[in-house]
Amino acid sequence: PLGPVESIEDLLRLLGERAGRTPEGGWIFGWGYDDTMIKEMRHPTRADLDTVSTKHPIVIQHISGWVTAANSAALRLAGITRDTPDPENVVIRRSASGEPSGVIEASHCPVLALVPQLDQDQFLDTLSAGSDMYLAKGCTTAQEGWVADPNWFPLMGEALKRRTLKLRLVLYPLGQDISLEDYNEMRCIEEYGDDNSDYYDEDDDSDDRYYD
Repeated sequence: PLGPVESIEDLLRLLGERAGRTPEGGWIFGWGYDDTMIKEMRHPTRADLDTVSTKHPIVIQHISGWVTAANSAALRLAGITRDTPDPENVVIRRSASGEPSGVIEASHCPVLALVPQLDQDQFLDTLSAGSDMYLAKGCTTAQEGWVADPNWFPLMGEALKRRTLKLRLVLYPLGQDISLEDYNEMRCIEEYGDDNSDYYDEDDDSDDRYYD
């Protein structure tokens, strides 16, 4: 892990800093915690996240993308209560009393669906900060293995144009979510770079594209 989080206490501190800069009612979203790499060796619960704020909906996604933790405010907005049955392909973890613990197992989490999308400038600022974090640790290549939104492609093109993307990025589009037309449009990203900025292998039958 490249970040400073080594415990749930560290995670809550960072979320608290974000809450302090976020207007009441605004969403706080985090990504990339790893329960196997923190001291407690468990997922954060709604009780943990409620100590950060009960006036902001908070949701954080596991590094795998398959588990999400949410506080009470986020669960309330999603309409998840002790009486909510598990939707198809979703597991709502519960306490011994039957109350949702805040931990949800799903690739398409119903709470995550409520988080407002970043606008272009916010996205590019986040990408720049992530690039700086990787480079500070000596990492020059990263990958995104779950590209399910065709809007990513023009965003990556804009990142290249602004030189916001400071490292090599390998993108893996999801075949079931990205149409062949959108997939082929990835090649249009190349026009934003110089002759050495991006490349792909026309003879490669794999589904990866490389941006350098």
